[in-house]
Amino acid sequence: MEFRPLKDFLQYIKYPTRRDFINPVSNPLAYVSLLFVAAFFTNILAVGLVNLTIVNLEDIGNVFDQMDYGFLPMFGLAVIVAPVIEELIFRLPLKFKTPLSILIGLIVAGFIGFFIYTKALSDAFFIFPTVIFVAIVYFLNESTPPSEDSETLIDRYFPFFFYLVAMTFAYIHIYNYDSSQFSTWMIPFIVIPQFVLALFLGFVRIRIGLWASIYMHALNNFIPLILFFSLKDMVVQ
Repeated sequence: MEFRPLKDFLQYIKYPTRRDFINPVSNPLAYVSLLFVAAFFTNILAVGLVNLTIVNLEDIGNVFDQMDYGFLPMFGLAVIVAPVIEELIFRLPLKFKTPLSILIGLIVAGFIGFFIYTKALSDAFFIFPTVIFVAIVYFLNESTPPSEDSETLIDRYFPFFFYLVAMTFAYIHIYNYDSSQFSTWMIPFIVIPQFVLALFLGFVRIRIGLWASIYMHALNNFIPLILFFSLKDMVVQ
């Protein structure tokens, strides 16, 4: 049996599409597991570069450091609840026009609303995010191809949407860290590991299915959770 998961991934991210793949994967679990290994080691390199050149991620705090619920509650939260919820929000819509239209509308409107909030503008300006959201959802969801050989707006701009969703997923994880310990310009570098993971998760969601991205996400959270509690026990002893 031939495995080409990494080659498939690299080919896909050149021009992402939400269309089904012609050739099915004969062993999906092994396929996704191999991709997780690739993502894991890629992120080890990414974290190392960030630590050496930008900021040491161990020095800026982590959400795990502030939680002391015990292993089982943390396992349920990090390995089950978080992957399921986040994949339902960020990866489930990738295959469907209406949910993806809503997600893109929420992302764009959210960034606009955040800008208005940070600039302390009048509350009246918050009408703009609402208008933008409605407009995006309407035009993306209502668009139909003029002919069978044409694409909808969702399909035409899907590569942009794919990367926008990945960047948004990465950005929200900046709240895993203590913002008082780093400068704003460091954010794009700090969340590189989450961005890389999001690309892999998006690919396996399209290539295999939603269960695959949940499985990979759960693996990604499980390993640092194990390391965190193992090191914690060593320190206590």
